[in-house]
Amino acid sequence: MAVVPLEIDGETFLIDKSMVGSAIGDLKAVEAEKKRLPYIRMTLAAVGVFSLYFGYFTYLMLRLLGLVVLAGIGFYLFMMVGEKLKSGWAWSISAKLIPKIMKKADNRLRLIRSELLKNVKGKCLDVGCSTGHYIRYFKSSKQKVTSLTMLEPNKNMIQGLKENIAKSSCPFPVYIRTDYLEDIKEEGSFDSILFGNVLCEIPDYKAAIRKAHRLLKPGGRVYFSEHVLDEPGTTRRILQRLVQHWWLVVSGGCDCARDSLVALKEEAHWKEVKSWTIFCGTFPWTSKFEVGIAVK
Repeated sequence: MAVVPLEIDGETFLIDKSMVGSAIGDLKAVEAEKKRLPYIRMTLAAVGVFSLYFGYFTYLMLRLLGLVVLAGIGFYLFMMVGEKLKSGWAWSISAKLIPKIMKKADNRLRLIRSELLKNVKGKCLDVGCSTGHYIRYFKSSKQKVTSLTMLEPNKNMIQGLKENIAKSSCPFPVYIRTDYLEDIKEEGSFDSILFGNVLCEIPDYKAAIRKAHRLLKPGGRVYFSEHVLDEPGTTRRILQRLVQHWWLVVSGGCDCARDSLVALKEEAHWKEVKSWTIFCGTFPWTSKFEVGIAVK
C-alpha cells in the first residue's frame, strides 16, 4: 500500500505504520507483538468470566488486588521521597530503565522520526532528552539548526548524555541543562521544541504543554512522539488502566494512561496540530504512539 502524503504547515510528510521497525530489520519483533495481542485479550476475557462465575475466586482476587494496591501505595510514596531527594531510587531506576526503553523505541521508529524531523531548524529544545537519542535527527536535518538545548533534570543520565553528544560531533552548539521546563525564561525564542517520550513523566504535563507554547516563536513547532492512552472500550485501554499505578512505580515515574494528544490540543492555541497513530512499543501498555507536529 502506498504511503499517503500529509501536509503540515506547508510541508509534506510521508509517514505510515508500515515504516515501523523497517529501519533496522525489527519487523519480526513487531509481528511478534501483534501475535501476542489476541492472547492478551483472551486472557483478560477469561479472567473476567472466571471472576463473574466464581465468587470465591473473585474474593481472593480482590484480596490480592488490595495487597497489590497497598504495596503500590508504599512503593509510590517511596518513589516520591526519592523524587524529592533528587538522588533517590526513583531517579536511579529511571536512569537505568528509560535509556534502554528509549533506544528500543527509537530503533523501531527511526524511519518515522527521520521523516518527522527532516526539517527541524533554528534554536531547538529537547525536553527530557534522557541520554540523547534524538541528537541524530537534529544533526541530519535538511535545515540549519543554530543551537540545541538538551533539558534533562535527572543528573544520573548526564554522563551518558555527554558521551553521546561527544560522539555525535554536531556542527552546532549543544547545551545541557539540568533544571526543569518551567525554569527556562527565554519565552518566544525557540523555533523547535521536542517532546519525545516525556509527557508521560512530567508531573504537570498540561502546564508543560502551555509552557512550551509560550517558549516558541510565532510559527514555531512542537514535534512530539509520545505513547498515549488508547480509545475507550479497547483491550489496551483496560490493560493501561490496570497496570497504570504499578507501572508508575516500577518505571520510575512513567504514566502509561495519559491522553497526551488530547491535552496537547486543548491546553494551548495552535495554528495547526496533526499526527499519525503508530502501534509500536516495548510493552503492550505503552505501544500506542502519537507522532506529529503542533504549529504555533
